[in-house]
Amino acid sequence: VVEDSPAARGGVLPQDAIVSVNGQPVAGRSLSDVRQMITGEEGGEVVLVLFRSSTGETLTVPLIRARIAQPTASARMLAPEIGYLRLTQFREGSAAQVASLLRQLQSEGARGLILDLRNNPGGFLIESVDIASHLLRSGVVITVRGTRDRTTTYLVRPREPKFLANVVVLVNRRSASASEVVAGALQDAGVQLIGERTFGKGTVQLVYEFDDGSGLRLTVARYLTRSGREVDGQGLVPDVVVPLGLAVVGTPSDPPLQRAITVVTDLLRGAALAATR
Repeated sequence: VVEDSPAARGGVLPQDAIVSVNGQPVAGRSLSDVRQMITGEEGGEVVLVLFRSSTGETLTVPLIRARIAQPTASARMLAPEIGYLRLTQFREGSAAQVASLLRQLQSEGARGLILDLRNNPGGFLIESVDIASHLLRSGVVITVRGTRDRTTTYLVRPREPKFLANVVVLVNRRSASASEVVAGALQDAGVQLIGERTFGKGTVQLVYEFDDGSGLRLTVARYLTRSGREVDGQGLVPDVVVPLGLAVVGTPSDPPLQRAITVVTDLLRGAALAATR
């Protein structure tokens, strides 16, 4: 269920089974057939009958069709002083978007930040280094160890604005690669991770394609976190484990997000108390 989509707004949950579309049963039909039954003119209505195995309910859900566009980065205020920054991929230009959104949140009064990297499969390494540089004062972001133990170390770069306190990071089992670069660097610097163990993709690979259609995927380097931890095949273990369950990321029913709000609220309260002493 894509965030802020007609399905999300209509209350559809992951793992709901589609029984019928506009009164037509879907049993025995292919995925592409069902997709064609659901899609249609923007603004039109489609009525789904769903079976929710978690409760045993059969639900009738009317949805209004709309274009679905998931931005690479988005931000909003969740509560006074608490900003929320969602990053779905590390594409070219993602760091520039993050910089702009951090300025926006700070101008709206954010003193605490929830960085949401859930369901983010990664992307460009240099973008992850730049994004981490907005949230770290100095030091190593990531080390890439290649063949014969040759290493390349990526340090925190001079990036503005900085958001250096009262930060937590949300991760899950679909947070991978560049997401783990950022999350690992921040965790090693003392930032709490909340959610589920990450995917564990900590390698750099080259792909060779051959004339007969076969190919070779060759691992040429591995990522090591700020403190030298290996991520590949292990993932990052959150400081606070909270499963997402059947909730949709970023909604009020999202348990890890609600826990993150509580943690950041406590951090802000502690910072305010320290300032008065």
